Amino acid sequence: MLSGDNMKKIISLILALVLAASFAACARQAGNDENTTDAGESTSLSAEEAEQALAKVGSAEAKDKTGIAIAHGTQEGTVYENSTLGIKITPPESFESFAEEGEVQNPNNDYFVIELTENHDSVAYKTVKISVTENVPYGSSEDYIAYINTSMDSLTALNAVGAVNIGGREYTCAKWDYADSDEANSVDYILVENGTLVILGFDQFTDSKITDFFANYIEQY
Repeated sequence: MLSGDNMKKIISLILALVLAASFAACARQAGNDENTTDAGESTSLSAEEAEQALAKVGSAEAKDKTGIAIAHGTQEGTVYENSTLGIKITPPESFESFAEEGEVQNPNNDYFVIELTENHDSVAYKTVKISVTENVPYGSSEDYIAYINTSMDSLTALNAVGAVNIGGREYTCAKWDYADSDEANSVDYILVENGTLVILGFDQFTDSKITDFFANYIEQY
C-alpha cells in the first residue's frame, strides 16, 4: 500500500503532467518581457534585451558538429547527454524525471524533466525537454515555425527571436506567444538538419531563468 507521502507525490506528478500536456497541445504559451524574481518582484526587459539574453546561451568553444549525424542521447536519472548534439544536462536536484515514475511520454521526447512546487493554490511546475524527430518534412527551422503558425489559432504564435550556437550546431530561438495569457513563458530552441528536428524546450521559465539554467546546468562541448 502506498504511503500518504508517496500518494501525494504521484497525484502532484499527474496534475503537473496534465498541465504540461495541456500547454503543449494548445500552445497556450505567452512570450512576455516581464520576468519575476523568486521574491515575487517583477523586472521589465525590453524585447531587444530579452532576445539578446536568450541568444547568448550558446558556446563559442563547442566543437563544430556540422556533418555529424544527429542521434538520440542517453538518460540516467535526470542527467541527459547527447554527444552528437554536444550537450550534457545535469539539472538541480529539485527536478524529477517522468521516466522514473513510469509516466507515458511523447515517443519523440528524448528527455523530459519537471520541477514541482506545491503551494496553497495549486501545483506550479517548470519543464525541460529535448525532442528528436526523424524524417520530418521541414527543410529548416523557419519552415517548422511557419508550419506551426499555420496550425495554431489566430491568438497563438511562435516567433523567432534569433539564432544561437548550442553544442556546435546553430539553433533558432523562438518564443511562444499566446495573446490572452500573460502568465506563461515558453521558449524553444529549434534545429532542423537532414530531415531531423531537434527541439530543446523550456516551459514556465522566465527568460532570465533560462539563461541561468544554461549557465549552470548545461555543458556544451
